[in-house]
Amino acid sequence: PLARKLFKTNDEQALQNISMNLSVNLLGISGAATPYGIQAANLLDKTEYAEYSSSMFFVLNATSLQILPTSMVALRTSLQSANPTDIILPTLITTAFSTLLGVALTLLFLHPKKSAFLRKKQKIEGVCTR
Repeated sequence: PLARKLFKTNDEQALQNISMNLSVNLLGISGAATPYGIQAANLLDKTEYAEYSSSMFFVLNATSLQILPTSMVALRTSLQSANPTDIILPTLITTAFSTLLGVALTLLFLHPKKSAFLRKKQKIEGVCTR
């Protein structure tokens, strides 16, 4: 329900790919999120509010809220850090802030409007039905 409102789409396949992408990113496994992200981006380009939906998806991917930054913890462990997990709280705070700010700015500056592709398609269909 939140994804439907945030991305302004009812495309179940796109929402499923978005959910998988964001879930994997939450766990800090960014490489595994890429296939879902590509599929979601392609599907969002075909939705009614394509520009807005794609922009919101990009912002959420770029800011990438992470609960467990597993990649960084693994890197710190491999470099024999004294406490490789001490970055979890700062990472959670900074990624939460950047995600909230990104979503707020996207909502403020990009108003959902129908994509040019769909407007053109509806215009052509309107001419053909007359």
